[in-house]
Amino acid sequence: MIERNTYFYTPYRGIEFLEAWKSDRDRVTSLLGDSILEPPTVEVRATPKELLDKISVGETIETRLLLDTLYKYMIESNEEQSQVENILLIDKMVKKFEVNKRIHDAYNGGFKAADREAYKTLDLYVRAADVFELTYSFSGMLPYLNVLLKCIDTLCAVNAELNAVQKARLVWHIHREKSHIIKLANSVGIDL
Repeated sequence: MIERNTYFYTPYRGIEFLEAWKSDRDRVTSLLGDSILEPPTVEVRATPKELLDKISVGETIETRLLLDTLYKYMIESNEEQSQVENILLIDKMVKKFEVNKRIHDAYNGGFKAADREAYKTLDLYVRAADVFELTYSFSGMLPYLNVLLKCIDTLCAVNAELNAVQKARLVWHIHREKSHIIKLANSVGIDL
């Protein structure tokens, strides 16, 4: 968790890459066990608009509250405005994770880490995966699948540090990730 995951060009191309990815995920799931746990919905104390307002005036936002709010409103809100605000916040998280490969415990003005050393709360990475997976499921937009894969890569890299609940949730995410990738591959004529 101390070192960021970095991405380099792989010697695998096309189907070989996908087979190597699938093999690696199978290896990790065999280490994690048979338990599978879906993401929970929790009660939240804020709306996406309230969080956006806090960000705009430079207030510090706890990442747990942010991710729980995003997840809840993605599932439950039918209001278009709330979904727009949700996507604005999700896109901030996507951009931040794509650049830093870390999820910090809190963010302040300019959506910067409140404490640059506070990024080791593994439960936040699991919750971010919940948000990214749900966003991709609803939108089908590849940037959300891309960030989901990177988030799962991070969790796979630290799988020995996860508690039993986090492991079961990671197994669920790996199954969902595989489903998304297989569906996408099939849509372009690749049989996995």
